[in-house]
Amino acid sequence: MKRYHILFFCALLSMPLYFFHAQEFVKSKEKKVYPSCQQCIELEGEIVNIVNKVLAQIIEVQKVVVDVQADSLTLINGYLEGDRECFMNKSSKHERADLYAKKMKKKKKLEKFLRDMDEQVCSLISCLKE
Repeated sequence: MKRYHILFFCALLSMPLYFFHAQEFVKSKEKKVYPSCQQCIELEGEIVNIVNKVLAQIIEVQKVVVDVQADSLTLINGYLEGDRECFMNKSSKHERADLYAKKMKKKKKLEKFLRDMDEQVCSLISCLKE
């Protein structure tokens, strides 16, 4: 009788294990999606809309970066031309120290932006080329 109970108990314990392995062999069918022509065209329109938004953002970034570059070039040119009214020639050492600190922050922000943008651009290019 004990033997019967032990066998019954072992059988109960092994049943979930059997069903677990059986589930691995049964694959559920995935439903295929067959979009209509209209759905495909709508998707293409949404992609165009997103690309327009991306381009608008790029243009905004370009405007700001060009302004930063122009300010730096104006300062460099004024100094190199020997203009007495140039900030570098008429500023005190405290004013130059303040300007230097501000420009260093801008430089670090630009470098971080460039690193982040490089990663994002590389990821986007590899994704869009698929």
